[in-house]
Amino acid sequence: MRLFMTLTSPFARIARIALLETGLDASVAKVELTRERLYSAESDVLSVRVPAWDWRSSRPRLAAWFDAVSARPSFRATMPPG
Repeated sequence: MRLFMTLTSPFARIARIALLETGLDASVAKVELTRERLYSAESDVLSVRVPAWDWRSSRPRLAAWFDAVSARPSFRATMPPG
């Protein structure tokens, strides 16, 4: 099992507390999400959440669209801080 989280998330903290209190912390991999990891064209959300699924090679038009949208100034300007 994996817990996708940011270090500043209050929800991730609650989940970590629950894992520690139930003794499950060691069995859960923690994946820290950063702005660069989530919002870059090279490492998109799907690649982070489902690394075994190479969606880009099976959906080249969708990958091209995502790359084009990711390069737009409006997309870059609205990236979450971090």
